Amino acid sequence: MISNEPVAGPVRLDDVPCWKVLGDDVRHVAAGPGQAWSLFEIRTDGPMGPPPHRHEWEELFLVLEGRLELFDGERWKEAGPGTMVRVPGGQPHTYRATAAGTRFLALITPGGAEGFFQEIADQVTTMPPDPAMIMAICGRHGVQIIHAGAA
Repeated sequence: MISNEPVAGPVRLDDVPCWKVLGDDVRHVAAGPGQAWSLFEIRTDGPMGPPPHRHEWEELFLVLEGRLELFDGERWKEAGPGTMVRVPGGQPHTYRATAAGTRFLALITPGGAEGFFQEIADQVTTMPPDPAMIMAICGRHGVQIIHAGAA
């Protein structure tokens, strides 16, 4: 992870530790002072993504490679390389890759989501995951899973 010092040295993404989060490779690349923000690189082959959910933190997704479809609680929208999508805090959403090798950055504000991702990676080691375990972890981190018809 890049330091939050005023001038940080370069860090290669492949040198940052990788967490397996529900089938995706997640790297916590950088964090702002006082957890103002967190930056993640996510690599996914799809076609599944996280279940529809909401949380209080805001996310900006920047697609670097491949294609993502993002669900805003009502409809799916496609995002290709160079596309940025903002998800306000509290907004129901999810994503799925529509191309193998999809890679994107997620800027999250305020920071702190790394605790959620790390706990999922540490505790959820089989697929499909145990729904009760996922719900418990989500509850500890303020993530609400939205069931079908509840969005």
